[in-house]
Amino acid sequence: MEKTTSKRTKASNKNLFIALAVAVTLLVVVTVGIFMFLQSPERQLANGFANLVKADKIGVNGTINATSSNGSYETKIDAKTNKQVAEANLEFKYSGTNNGAKLSGETQVVVGDDGALYAKLDQPKKFMESFVDSFIKATVAGINANTLTPEQQAMALAPMRTTFVDAGQKMEGKWLKISQPELRVLLGGGTETNSDCYVQFSRELETNTGARNELASAYTKHQFMRIDDGLESEGASKGYRVSIDQAKLKEFKDSVKDNAAVKKLGSCGQDILTLGAADNLNNQSVDIWVDRFSSNITRIKYERVNSDGNSTVDLRFSYGVSVNAATPSDSINLDSVLPSLIPAQQ
Repeated sequence: MEKTTSKRTKASNKNLFIALAVAVTLLVVVTVGIFMFLQSPERQLANGFANLVKADKIGVNGTINATSSNGSYETKIDAKTNKQVAEANLEFKYSGTNNGAKLSGETQVVVGDDGALYAKLDQPKKFMESFVDSFIKATVAGINANTLTPEQQAMALAPMRTTFVDAGQKMEGKWLKISQPELRVLLGGGTETNSDCYVQFSRELETNTGARNELASAYTKHQFMRIDDGLESEGASKGYRVSIDQAKLKEFKDSVKDNAAVKKLGSCGQDILTLGAADNLNNQSVDIWVDRFSSNITRIKYERVNSDGNSTVDLRFSYGVSVNAATPSDSINLDSVLPSLIPAQQ
């Protein structure tokens, strides 16, 4: 009897070991399968864009350069945002093509929770002197080349030079506040600026979880970024060269047109969501790097070419950054510095 029981126990143990071995094998297979699925390029890109939309705090560091028939522009940017307030340090340089004008400077920028733009120029008086003596002087000379002598041009420029240099003096060590209505005037008198759109869209994403998740899910469903080639890895980030699938891009835009956050974009349009991609950019390609482990997008680089020149964007992203920016309390208003730029009704 004891021998029979012992045999049954051994058989039972053997069956248990076999069952455990099968279970472990299945678990490994399933885990590896899930890992491989999550690591597929298409899935990584989808997760990357979803994470970018959902992230509470984002840091951006890089360059934005452009050339046109008027000249070349170089900008270095180091920015952070918690989607309520944005702070940035900017270095910029402009070189005119035909008029020889040159202008460069550094500034701190804050997009406040009131939607206004705050800027603090480094050496504002010196910058204003350079602005008038180079940029405006070259423009005036070009317009009046055949009607005014250099001496007459200098006399015509003198009052404007005094105005701008005085404005620079007032801005020394202070934040300059530019409200949304003033931004519209400075940027051409439109009814809405990109800054308006960014603030409204960002605030809606921050407060409306449903809109945020809906937007992320829409891209996951309509992945308009098509992988064309692999790029050299950067640390833990895998690089991909992608192009625009126009059919899926249209599907994506149609699917999010009623999204609460997208509606806040207003007249700026949905191109803000898609890196400026539009129906006429069939040959547009974008280089994107995605972290293998977190599926966060760590870098975006692309060049956009048109008939008048080209622009190049190269941005690196960080997540969960510390955002200490606050709306400056010691600011001065634009109309108190340069009242001639802002109509009285503003």
